[in-house]
Amino acid sequence: MQGEDEQLAALKSWWQKNGTSLVTGVVLALAIVFGWKAYENYTQEAAEAASNRYQMLIQSLATLDPGQDEAVAKVQLQAQELKAEHGGSTYAQYAALVLAKLAVEQGNLDQAEAELRWVLSQKPQAEIERVVTARLARVLGEQQRYDDAVALLSVPAEDAFFVYFQEIKGDILRAAGQAEAAREAYQAALDQAGAEGQGAPLLRIKLADLATASQ
Repeated sequence: MQGEDEQLAALKSWWQKNGTSLVTGVVLALAIVFGWKAYENYTQEAAEAASNRYQMLIQSLATLDPGQDEAVAKVQLQAQELKAEHGGSTYAQYAALVLAKLAVEQGNLDQAEAELRWVLSQKPQAEIERVVTARLARVLGEQQRYDDAVALLSVPAEDAFFVYFQEIKGDILRAAGQAEAAREAYQAALDQAGAEGQGAPLLRIKLADLATASQ
């Protein structure tokens, strides 16, 4: 009996010292497990909500008549709400691109620039980053900020967007009155397109038109 009493006393003493921390540890572990499950459910629901909002936005955009101010305002509101409520998602970046497109159509180049720069600030996927950069360069070109526009388009020849960027660069340089620099950009694009097995008929037309205009 004395041995059992000593064992019971030792167990009580250990529990007094360690029992609280043990229970706390179990509670924390359960909280982490259930908390992570709740987070997974939340993120899935948020992704589905963002996807649904984006589908509604695309449907509205597909039937949009740019001449109808109320319809344009509706699409803008949808895009703004998607961007505000799901700012960390790729869908928000797409919404910003829609807002930039509408801003360009309305002649609001400053707003278009702001939306495009916001997308770039979100560190989008490489393909999206290239597309947005190209659109931003065109917007800056329309603002006659030619040097800023051209500076965005410097990528190595092995870049998948090199031909596209060089063509845009040629367009901007031509608009800036720099015919020779524009010709070099078009030619670089055409040479790379040929190396990649692309026909690039539009580039040939632009080069021919530039040569005619220079005569």
